[in-house]
Amino acid sequence: MPKTIAGDNASVATTGTKKKRKNLIKIVAKGLSLTKKKKRPDDESVVGVELDGGGSVATAAGRAQPKSNQHISKKGDCAPSSAPSDGTESSTAKPIQVVLLLMDPASRRFELLQLEFDSNKAKVSDVLRQVKYSATEKTLRDMTYDGVCDQDGTEMIAVMKLSAFCKGNDVVIAIPNGMTGKDTAKLAGPILFDPKVEEMLPPNRAKVISKQERKMRLADTKLSKIPEDTRSKERRLSPGSAEPTKKKSSSNLPTVMLGLIISSILYLAAQHHVRVSRPLESGSILLRGEWKSQCGIFDLLPEKWLDRLPLDKILPSCNSSSSSMLELGRDGTLRYFTKGNDGQRKETWTVVCGAGDEGQCSGGKCLESGVSFVKDGYNWYVVMGRTRNALIPDVARDFFYEQ
Repeated sequence: MPKTIAGDNASVATTGTKKKRKNLIKIVAKGLSLTKKKKRPDDESVVGVELDGGGSVATAAGRAQPKSNQHISKKGDCAPSSAPSDGTESSTAKPIQVVLLLMDPASRRFELLQLEFDSNKAKVSDVLRQVKYSATEKTLRDMTYDGVCDQDGTEMIAVMKLSAFCKGNDVVIAIPNGMTGKDTAKLAGPILFDPKVEEMLPPNRAKVISKQERKMRLADTKLSKIPEDTRSKERRLSPGSAEPTKKKSSSNLPTVMLGLIISSILYLAAQHHVRVSRPLESGSILLRGEWKSQCGIFDLLPEKWLDRLPLDKILPSCNSSSSSMLELGRDGTLRYFTKGNDGQRKETWTVVCGAGDEGQCSGGKCLESGVSFVKDGYNWYVVMGRTRNALIPDVARDFFYEQ
């Protein structure tokens, strides 16, 4: 009889020796029948699938013939099971044989599957595709797997050929949903290095590398390093596997908040610049503390900064060397400033609010905190309550629309 692994929640399937096969064939001949597995259209890359050490193998004629198969239960009693046959044509390329380890982290159940693939066609995703058709444990068959890794925890890219990662006689591990390749390899370590499991593995078909060999393999990787973002993207394209939703790192929150603050400041600055640099019209009101400038908010910047900015392209109407400013002070005085040859701003004209002008209204608008501007013929005037003062031509030229 085949050997049995005695342990908690462990299910291992294997193929016995030639003598044991003969005994099993005799048992089958006494009344047990073997059913063939139907061919699936998308499994052209699978040459043969051996379930628990048995299953179907490709013959020279190109048809898969069933052979005896046994499932070794936890208690050690053997029961014959059906041997699936793909019925696919054999490839001229040398088949790749791998042993796939399935594990349930919650129940600690595991199962070993012997699979055989066409080295020219098989991709890494084909390994996972065979799980639900080949696994005998319902828990393991219904689980979701994110990918496949080797004993070192190196995750294989689903869309690449299996031959790029496996050369034959390799033990690979299915990565349960939510786990990484490194975590899966750590969980599989005690199982693969168990002496009873090593005895069950066919010596000519699968090889479990030792800890020393694992360290050497890490130093001499099979493939060059692939960027993690590319690897994650291609893993999401793997058919039959689900990529877990990754939560965005909370470290991005300060960057997002900073971006929102900067955007808000720029928006408010742009709005204020338009309001300050827009020319006045007849009926416009200027409140106390407000000011007008040909260069807008650029007048607030130091001269050194203005010299470095291409103001002639950004704001053609602005001349930083002679930019003038019109301001209504908090005291109700209207002041006109110009720049001299030395670049310093100087007060060149003022209009002071007269006594009794405060608290008056003009045109239906109360002006106790501001003044209004009107045009009468060719002249511009500033209205302060009951008083109307004419503006000098320079003020009218710099800050009013020509009508």
